[in-house]
Amino acid sequence: MSRTTLSRSSVSKVWKRVPAGFLSLALGWPCIAAHAQLTVPAIALEGVPPTSISAAEVAYHVAVADVALQATEAISFRRMTTYPKDSMLSVAKASGSRWLQRLQAQPVTGIQLDPAGIIGVAAGREDYAKAQIAARLATPGLSLGDRAFTLLTAVQAFGRWEYPARLPVAEGYLKALDALGDAASPWQFEARAALANAYYFLGRSADVIRHGVQAMSLVGRMEFRDRWSLFGVRKDLYVMTVEALTGLPDGRQQIDQLNARLKPLAVTPPELIALDSSFYWFGVQYQAAVQLFVTMSERLGAVGAPIVANYWINRPTRDSALIPVNDGRIHVVEVATYACVPCLLALNGLERLHQRFPQVDVMMTTWTVGSWGNRLVEPDDEAMRLTDFFLKTARATIPIGIWKGKKVLNEDGGMTPEDGNPNLERYPLASKPMIWILDGRGRIRRVLLGYSRDLDPQIMRTVEFLIRESASEHTSTVLSSATAQAIAP
Repeated sequence: MSRTTLSRSSVSKVWKRVPAGFLSLALGWPCIAAHAQLTVPAIALEGVPPTSISAAEVAYHVAVADVALQATEAISFRRMTTYPKDSMLSVAKASGSRWLQRLQAQPVTGIQLDPAGIIGVAAGREDYAKAQIAARLATPGLSLGDRAFTLLTAVQAFGRWEYPARLPVAEGYLKALDALGDAASPWQFEARAALANAYYFLGRSADVIRHGVQAMSLVGRMEFRDRWSLFGVRKDLYVMTVEALTGLPDGRQQIDQLNARLKPLAVTPPELIALDSSFYWFGVQYQAAVQLFVTMSERLGAVGAPIVANYWINRPTRDSALIPVNDGRIHVVEVATYACVPCLLALNGLERLHQRFPQVDVMMTTWTVGSWGNRLVEPDDEAMRLTDFFLKTARATIPIGIWKGKKVLNEDGGMTPEDGNPNLERYPLASKPMIWILDGRGRIRRVLLGYSRDLDPQIMRTVEFLIRESASEHTSTVLSSATAQAIAP
């Protein structure tokens, strides 16, 4: 039977000839598909020498892989933020157990061992999972790519924040993955990114920094196209790492050093452009990502200014008030306007956030523009109309600060609000809306540009991290104080 060798760019042309579940599994691991080898009748992906796989084996692997993916996604708190965590984990474990019984009814071999190990972890059968991983690694003639993929699968299966006790096991598999050397750097990057994400959820900033910085140090060892893993797919790894660095005394210095290391890695080598002009496009995308990193990092870590408004909605009074942001409470502030659809969607998202975390100060700040519809209005009139809109139409319950700008004569002879909105000077508006998240010390820990519903889990994730971090810092302070008293003469 003949085989056709396919490059990465031609995979889409044969999509219908390969079971969708199989390719989605391969392509679901960023940068791994470029190295993996799959052989089915008449098809082989470019990479290591091909190994024949029967149609029945492929079909069975697809079924197992799909269930493994469903089992792990089922316990993702980021996807179903309203579900009770314990109930979700119980359902996932029960589902994994049922599938494990089916798997054990027949032999599991070859590429089937990777997803079988994932199901074993989901079912709470760590012994079974470790046995499947060991069996796969013991396969004679296993390529470096397949070995690295198996170890990555093991790290991601055991390295979940919902089960902190399993993290040392994931760290052990990562050590084995690191032992494969620079040739395995794409898999090493993904494994460290997974662990950084787990530690981020647990509020363990030191471990987030450890894995995040080490993961990004691997980018320079990766082929240029594979750097898309950071610059295109895993931008959140940079954000998580920098957020954690902002909590350190020398965090700003470390962030600047990180940015300096990443900038040259985003520039396309001339010889690659000469080889294929598409590499130029990669460089453009990479450099745009680095510029975004730098812009965000310059704001992160700095102490924010108080929020000020001369008219408030959903506060005890509508009088002028200045809200400090270094009062020990976490603050989430949306800078937006009422006539912007994403801004109103963000307002709804912040309402959900406030319901889930009532101990967090969530607010919106906006300003008058001097008109309402097709009518020019005075600031007081516009503020009253905004009040009616936010309370009756948007049904907002969180505080909303409005800066009523005094109308002055402009150069065209008209009356418009004067410049000098203090909130826009303190929290510049690069897009509508912008969401600023500050920790209890008033430090800006995250800046989100624009809004979609997909950002809700990210915002909640950041708030959860800051809550855990604050609790950890409080515990450390109490213990230090107790220790000092104990050793005092």
